[in-house]
Amino acid sequence: MKNNVDWRVRLGNFFFKYRAISPIPFIIILFLFFQPRDLGDRNILVNLVGLTVVLLGLTLRIVAVGYAHHGTSGRENFLRAESLNTDGIYSMVRNPLYLGNFIVYNGLLVAYANPWAFIPFNIYLMVLYYFIIRAEEAYLAEQYGKVYTDYLTKAPRIIPALGLYRKPANPFNLRKVLFKEKNSVFYSMMFYMAFLVYKEYLLNSGIIEKTQILIYIALALFGINVFMVIIKRRYIKD
Repeated sequence: MKNNVDWRVRLGNFFFKYRAISPIPFIIILFLFFQPRDLGDRNILVNLVGLTVVLLGLTLRIVAVGYAHHGTSGRENFLRAESLNTDGIYSMVRNPLYLGNFIVYNGLLVAYANPWAFIPFNIYLMVLYYFIIRAEEAYLAEQYGKVYTDYLTKAPRIIPALGLYRKPANPFNLRKVLFKEKNSVFYSMMFYMAFLVYKEYLLNSGIIEKTQILIYIALALFGINVFMVIIKRRYIKD
């Protein structure tokens, strides 16, 4: 029976298993073959715009996870859905987490400041998420049948339709966000800092001049992570 599974679904299951690290090979290629542009006085502005885009993507993920139903939006390396998300942000778009990832990665590219990198990297992401989403859709259709197929005909796959918004059934769950999104926030910001450091290294012929600012950023990220760990442990005790 397993051999009869659509090859796109099988490939999607494979990509789903390794989705957390799947962009890393392309990021390595980006660093090796794409030189950032020196925009002079506009470098700081570009860095801030990139950071804003990254935070927008993370906010989208946090909202999606915070209002999601129990047993969904997990971080496992296998498909699992104890319930179906169709309200809140999921009423406008079926895959807000992947849309959030897409925005985060493009924010990193904005900060890196090489417009040519957008084309291959976004093609890579679109192909990657196409197969992952196909696998998820096949799984959910098998689990929930007509309820899910009806949902497929209403909510768009990746481009939000704001007019379809329905109020979420659940209150915002901060505990779930702390458990599931702490690493996403931390690693996204670490990637952002790595992009800035490598960009500075290339633009200054191997010299990183603004080390003091980068140290402050690193300490801030470490402090945020420690703060979230403390809050998470407090919630566990409660």
